[in-house]
Amino acid sequence: MLWMNRDCMQQALNRKELMDAVEKAYEIYVDGQFVMPLRPTLDLEGDTFMLMPCGTAETWGIKLLTITPGNPAAGRPMIEGLAALFDKETGAPQAIMDGQALTSLRTGAVGGAAIRRLAPEKAQVLGVVGAGVQGLSQALCACTARNIREVWIADLYETKVAEMTEKLLQELPNLKVHRATSVEEMLEHAEIVITTTTSRKPVLPDNPEKLRGKFYVGIGSYLPEMREYPESFFSLPEVVYMDTEHALDETGDLITPLEKKLLSREKLRTFGSALRENLPPHAPGSTVLFKSVGMALFDLVVGAALYRGALAKGLGQELR
Repeated sequence: MLWMNRDCMQQALNRKELMDAVEKAYEIYVDGQFVMPLRPTLDLEGDTFMLMPCGTAETWGIKLLTITPGNPAAGRPMIEGLAALFDKETGAPQAIMDGQALTSLRTGAVGGAAIRRLAPEKAQVLGVVGAGVQGLSQALCACTARNIREVWIADLYETKVAEMTEKLLQELPNLKVHRATSVEEMLEHAEIVITTTTSRKPVLPDNPEKLRGKFYVGIGSYLPEMREYPESFFSLPEVVYMDTEHALDETGDLITPLEKKLLSREKLRTFGSALRENLPPHAPGSTVLFKSVGMALFDLVVGAALYRGALAKGLGQELR
């Protein structure tokens, strides 16, 4: 059995390969060739313990996550966890890996895959709301998916923006990175906008004119009480893509506008169906939202690809 830490996982696959693995997961999802119960979630005093089991014809797997919103203020990651893979044929354990790293890598690749397939092809300016681990992962994958030359980061904490800027420039030294003094300033510049917060109330302004004409990736809201997008936003999108049908029951960014009839069900479609139809990227000036809540199938397929990549490159530590 292989132990895979963050360094091992980051070396096992490049971001293009991670996005390819995410698209493979979507193909399995559309074909229905998997078993994935709704994830059991325990909530206590604002903290969350989440179990995400899944199985395909090749692999069993489970990811265990803790989500502790108070951690960032204490200098710790909000998300911690472990993931385990098992051979489907024999039931033997194959790998244990850093669950936080897996979440970061696969979720960044989910956003990147949506941008790679559907965002305007010539988009060059990215805006990110939230400068945490996920903000960095999303930005790096977006820069892989499109020829991004400029990034505007909006976050309440200047030190977090500085840390994210430093890490972006370590990998992409020619990138221009700015700290936006407000979300409104970020919106003035960005063509693609990624929201990566766990906010209970919208982080974007309730002003349709400031929101119009951009490609949005909503990553942060994964519970019914969480919302990143204001009600007025939902009069704008031509189409709203969601990673899974489960998103309709899990995120306030879909539940609320549907309940209030601000968003029609006809505008909603799964990303997997768009992938299957090989839809072209949207034109510049379109308003489009891709909303992700995640699913265990992403973790399983990406985790298995990381495991194969680690074996091929001689990475990881064998546990006996």
